[in-house]
Amino acid sequence: MLRYTVGDFPVVRSLLFWSQYAHFGFTRFLLGAQESSYDFYTSNGYVPELYFTVEISVEPERFEAYLIQELHHYPLIWKQHDQYGSHAIIKTPFPDLELLHRVERTLPTCKAQYLFFKDVSVKGETMEASQSSIAW
Repeated sequence: MLRYTVGDFPVVRSLLFWSQYAHFGFTRFLLGAQESSYDFYTSNGYVPELYFTVEISVEPERFEAYLIQELHHYPLIWKQHDQYGSHAIIKTPFPDLELLHRVERTLPTCKAQYLFFKDVSVKGETMEASQSSIAW
């Protein structure tokens, strides 16, 4: 059995908790993570996505221009403008802290965080991840 600890939280307990949701038809896990756990998630088949949000004080046009001009080589997964501001998720090949900090510095009021996702399927009593070798 895997035995990792992220902060004070045993990851085995976390993975077992999330695997229960697969039995109810959930097919994708999307988790926020601290920098200290990036290696764990990537080594276990989770795929990084950079989520960032800027407050409404930044015009949507400026946000859109930044996405097009500066981040065009990263696949855009999702974007939204609402009464709170502008939000986007881009796919990156690895957790790139330099990119995260550059986005935060460039767009005023920007907050960024890496999310990690994994597609899963359940077969019998085991949880099998489609992008990794984790099974129990």
